[in-house]
Amino acid sequence: MLEELVTTSVGIIRRALLLHIEECVNELDSSQKTLLETINGMLEDFRATLDVVRNEIADVNTRLNLITRVMTNQGSGEGAIPVSKIKILKPRTFCGARDAKALKNFIFNLEQYFKATNTVTKEAKVTLATMHMSEDAKLWWRSRYIDIHEGCCTIDSWDALKKEVRLQFFLENVEILAR
Repeated sequence: MLEELVTTSVGIIRRALLLHIEECVNELDSSQKTLLETINGMLEDFRATLDVVRNEIADVNTRLNLITRVMTNQGSGEGAIPVSKIKILKPRTFCGARDAKALKNFIFNLEQYFKATNTVTKEAKVTLATMHMSEDAKLWWRSRYIDIHEGCCTIDSWDALKKEVRLQFFLENVEILAR
């Protein structure tokens, strides 16, 4: 009887244990499927992103090749002298005379100088332009420079400087008289 009870109990425990193991295996299979679906979704997203990046790189390479060709074509003209061997004359200074013609020439000459020296940054243009001011124009710039550093105004681009210089030295009636 005891033996029968033990055998029955062992059988029940064995079946319960097998059922529990089977549930764990099913749960593990389900988790594995979910994990694989998540990984596959991430892989698809990664591939799509990779395709976008590849296209952007191809685009950049195409533009770079185009720019390289343009730069090569610009520099390969017959009789062309490399820019490094050309002496670029510095523009004349502007003294601050209220002379429309002198002011227009000063601005024009500076723009040509910027182009010839490949000056592209706003800050460099402002610095170079103000270095070519003298007398009243230099005095005016020194006071504006102090105002800028005190936060009273901003002149941070060539266009802003041209506007301020014109307001200061280019009277409307002077322009009419210059014609």
